[in-house]
Amino acid sequence: MRPEKIKRMISKERLEELEFDRILESMEIMGHETIIDVGAGPGAFSLPLARYLNTGQLFAVDIDSDLLKIIDERKKKERITNIKTVLADENINLEKNSADKIFISTVLHEVEDKESFLKSYRKILKENGRIYIVEFTSSKRSLRHDSDIEREFISSEETERVLQECGYKNIETENINELIYLVWAER
Repeated sequence: MRPEKIKRMISKERLEELEFDRILESMEIMGHETIIDVGAGPGAFSLPLARYLNTGQLFAVDIDSDLLKIIDERKKKERITNIKTVLADENINLEKNSADKIFISTVLHEVEDKESFLKSYRKILKENGRIYIVEFTSSKRSLRHDSDIEREFISSEETERVLQECGYKNIETENINELIYLVWAER
C-alpha cells in the first residue's frame, strides 16, 4: 500500500470524517471486552478501540503482514500494550467463543464469499456477542475529496440479509452520515 494512502487512512481528519466517535458510542464498549478488528489495515481503528479497553484485549486481524507491522510500530510508539496483531488466511487462528465484539470496517464489500466469512467470525463470538460492520453507502469514499471508485458496495439491506442468513439476530442499522452506515447484530 502506498505510504500516502496509509497516512490518509490513519489521519485524524479521516476518523472525524467517518465519525468514528459516533461509531464507538454505538459499540457501547465497557472496557474489559475482547474485540477483534477485522481488516485492521494500518490500525486506523485498532488503536482508538484499544484505548477504550482498560483491561480488555484487541486483536488486529489483516491479510497484509506489512500493515500489521505498521500497527506493531504504532502501538509501541504510543505505548499501547493491549493489541495483538494476527495475520489472517483462510483459517482464522482465534479461539472459538472468545470475542465479545467483532469490528469490520469497509471490508465486507471486498469479500467474495460473504456468508463463509461472516459464519467463520460468528464462531469466534461469545454467545450474545456483537458484530459491527461499517460500509460505504456508495462508490464515494470521502465527503471532502472527489474520490469515487469504480467498485460496487454492499447496501445496508444486503448486509442485513447476509447476517440473517448466517444466523445472526437482533440486527440493527444506523446511517452514520452520507458516506457510511453501521450494521450490528448479535450471535
